[in-house]
Amino acid sequence: MPNIRVPETFDAFVDTITGKAEICKTEDCRDEHLNKGYFAKHIRKWLEFYNPSEILIINMNEPAESQAKKLLEFAGLPLSEYPWEKLKADNKKAFENKSYGGRESAWNEHHDNMCMLSKYYADSNKDLAKLLNEQFPLDWKSTSADTICK
Repeated sequence: MPNIRVPETFDAFVDTITGKAEICKTEDCRDEHLNKGYFAKHIRKWLEFYNPSEILIINMNEPAESQAKKLLEFAGLPLSEYPWEKLKADNKKAFENKSYGGRESAWNEHHDNMCMLSKYYADSNKDLAKLLNEQFPLDWKSTSADTICK
């Protein structure tokens, strides 16, 4: 496995996977970055060893309260002991990056690059929806890039 440096910005990431960046000129290097978005491929590896009932997959676009309830129910923990008021008061995500405006900002600021990536991952996202028997990957803009990107 090549020594991979993590791109520091979205533009640097796109330059890396398109081969424009000096740090990542080989196909192996580009693939290392792109492979991280193949969620179904990675989940299938887990399913080789674990029963699907032993794996919890949460849609991170759901409200935090819904995510917390699913996690507690999956772990068999009582919902009554969770600090729900603190969750509502904080009103933030567990892994919040204040400098990141979210995917919507990327769509606004880097539309062409987002279209390119979306087209790249569309089939993988459809595969994920089928694997999980879930609708949410089909709701991602990256799954329906053909209707958003012209």
